[in-house]
Amino acid sequence: ISNQVIVPAGTNNQTIVPLSVSLVNDLLDEHDETFTATLSNPVGATLVGPTAHTVTIQDDDPLPALSVSDCTLTEGNAGIAPCNFTVSLFPVSGRNVSVNAITVDGLAKAPADYVARLATLVLPAGVTSANFAVDVKGDLSHEPNEDYSVVLGSPQFATIADLRGDGWILNDDGPPTISISDVGVTDRGANTTAHFTVTLSVASGFPVSVAYATANGTATAPE
Repeated sequence: ISNQVIVPAGTNNQTIVPLSVSLVNDLLDEHDETFTATLSNPVGATLVGPTAHTVTIQDDDPLPALSVSDCTLTEGNAGIAPCNFTVSLFPVSGRNVSVNAITVDGLAKAPADYVARLATLVLPAGVTSANFAVDVKGDLSHEPNEDYSVVLGSPQFATIADLRGDGWILNDDGPPTISISDVGVTDRGANTTAHFTVTLSVASGFPVSVAYATANGTATAPE
């Protein structure tokens, strides 16, 4: 911005002539900023001594706040799929904001149910959100819905309003099937035990029980 200041005739070196620059207020948290006022092209005088002065504008706006969303994902039967947590910043910042994010076990355990992760997220000036993806592992096990968390910490140029996001892995597997094997026993004229094998089609995350009973065929109890 260029302008002109006029020193009236008869003004001596004890008189201060104001030079005013209007500053624009804002609500943006940002680094302190500077500008320079420079004298040039005098008319009726010559320039001596300092001809420029640097002014620092000190920021007075509060830090923005960070929060993290929840995320729910159906696990699937195989492979991995990302559960995407959103880390949000409000209001927008004029500085690069960073924050650490880490996964924490609940009923879901890493590495069996998901891939543990620790990362530093950077939100450049003007950006208000970042993604934090957690890879969830699929399986065929009938089990409860399982939870884990994403926790924020060590923010730079921000505060934390909501430090924990809840992650849920939803089970999509039905109960396993159960079967019993056949068995043959040779009668050797003495008491013999018949061992049957009870088998689940896949491992279950719940306790499984089944009732059983014997029934006469060509062999009869208690023979």
